[in-house]
Amino acid sequence: MTVSYVVLDTDVASNAFKHRELPGPIVAAIVANRACITFVTLGELTKWAVRRQWGPAYRRRLDAWLTKVIVLPISDEINDVARVWGELAGHAQNRGRPARRTRCG
Repeated sequence: MTVSYVVLDTDVASNAFKHRELPGPIVAAIVANRACITFVTLGELTKWAVRRQWGPAYRRRLDAWLTKVIVLPISDEINDVARVWGELAGHAQNRGRPARRTRCG
């Protein structure tokens, strides 16, 4: 049996986690495939949890949802970095420090 994958962007992942209505083709892709997110999305979801000051129960719900998706690339170290970045970025923005944008190239 072949397993197919679909990578969810941050908005789709957030809406799926929050059980918000998604367009039919997106739902079909998620149901028919193994859902994945990137480490960037993991960091952004972590940042949003900090920014919105989610309590422990909601954070546990996010952690439980994350066990159902594959985080790419598959690396505990990269996942740890993504979560720490999300925590730091969220706390910095909560203190009034805007996110810095960097350009490459």
